[in-house]
Amino acid sequence: MNTQVHLNISDPSINSRNCEAVDIYKAAKDPIYCYDLHATILHQMGIDHKRLTYRHDGIDRRLTDVHGNVLSSVI
Repeated sequence: MNTQVHLNISDPSINSRNCEAVDIYKAAKDPIYCYDLHATILHQMGIDHKRLTYRHDGIDRRLTDVHGNVLSSVI
């Protein structure tokens, strides 16, 4: 999965008249949730995301909540 953005700002064909508005905060394809990203990173670190908890307001919580799944397509 390639997430790099390449802009050649020295290109004379790029100017304010022919530039399209680009939303750099949205995925171009295959969007994922932060819970899945956290689960995948923890998996790569050798940590079981379903067992990792932290205490908050007297309740044990998971970083990946109940939604996180390891993304095998990224690995």
